[in-house]
Amino acid sequence: MNLERRGQTNFFQENIPNKEKRLDPRITYTLIAAIGNNEAKALLLTAMQKDQVYSNSKLEEIFRQIQGKEQAWPRPGKILAQYCHQTLEPAGLVQEIIGEHGVVSGYMKTEFAEQTGEALAGLLLEFSEQHQVPLYNLFGATTSNNPAESIKIKNTEDELDAKKRAAEVRMKIFREIIKQPPNTTTTALARACGETTKRIGSHLEELNRHSVVSYSHYVPGIDYGLHQLSTKRPADPPKPFAKCAPLTQRVYEILQSNPNKQFTVSEIAQIIENKQKKPVAEDTVRAILSHLYKEGYTEKDSSHTRINLTDQQRKLITDLVEKIDSFERQNPNDLNNWKDTARKIVNNPERVNALLERAKEASPWAKRRPTAETTNAICELLKQNPELTATEIQEKLQERLGRSYTHANITLLLKQLEKAGVIRVDKSQRPPKYRINLSAI
Repeated sequence: MNLERRGQTNFFQENIPNKEKRLDPRITYTLIAAIGNNEAKALLLTAMQKDQVYSNSKLEEIFRQIQGKEQAWPRPGKILAQYCHQTLEPAGLVQEIIGEHGVVSGYMKTEFAEQTGEALAGLLLEFSEQHQVPLYNLFGATTSNNPAESIKIKNTEDELDAKKRAAEVRMKIFREIIKQPPNTTTTALARACGETTKRIGSHLEELNRHSVVSYSHYVPGIDYGLHQLSTKRPADPPKPFAKCAPLTQRVYEILQSNPNKQFTVSEIAQIIENKQKKPVAEDTVRAILSHLYKEGYTEKDSSHTRINLTDQQRKLITDLVEKIDSFERQNPNDLNNWKDTARKIVNNPERVNALLERAKEASPWAKRRPTAETTNAICELLKQNPELTATEIQEKLQERLGRSYTHANITLLLKQLEKAGVIRVDKSQRPPKYRINLSAI
């Protein structure tokens, strides 16, 4: 039977670093996204032997072997082949082996994985052990949700579409956050990272949920930005935003009416709605305020956000940054030491199972509950507690069901329940409060 190798490997093979060449940071981010956010992926890659073809069943066999008799994950199913296809192969760590009729018959570990990927696996597996922190808590999900965040790494033979992933943003945050003074703001950190405040804020919320950083911000559900008339504004009235001349004037008049007050977008939108007796889109108000800020008519305050690190958090992040920087320097002795560490771990079932248990505990997919179960729990909470905010619902759900929820998850479910008429929301309160619709049950 004729077998054909297929995979995104040429770029990586040509860029296996030597002692005089630092690893391209884009490759670091891709590798972290491939194996650095999940102990199981790093263990699987290390357990694979070079020049051997691994079918689905063979992948399961070696995965069970490294766990010994007492197995933390005895039935991985097809997830191991999915790891290879979705993350290891695009990162150049394995090659797809194509059999008859163009069907993938298995995967083969690459030289790049042997030389570089396995070293990172050892580094991060040991880090997970030393700090007792799941890799998922540090680096999050594999892919970015923004398809526009893609870059092309090109050479003469092939092209690797290396999407900017959560790992890249996380590493930017980790490198910059340890340089910031106490009580730094989201805006200041975002500026240092070269990212948007919204993106950095969403990552900080997740890191705070896992106790990697200490992050507090304005009440969830209310705009982070507080807008105020600038004392250094131009003397002439502002030019209208786009085709919104009347609305631009109304927004500016509201700011002028109370120059010492800091307004949220929601507050301004509500004032306008009360005056004209019809709703106004908050996105439009937000765009007008952004326009006024750029033109120098307003000031935007983000000082209500607070980012701090405990001594333990600072030690954790500093150690991670130093180790990743050492990995990028590609010192041959360091690489060999990390590879030896990875192999020692996979040859020790007790260490393997401890790492897999940690990965399973952190994985949102391993702990995923059906949506119906969560929405039913929300309804039960609102029956018992007549009025709750989204944040209160989030906290009570976590306590009741024993798992973590993001604020975005909860607000999405609440919107679905509201649309279905099961619950009602009082938007006149800040933050909004939800209650059960007794006529619907």
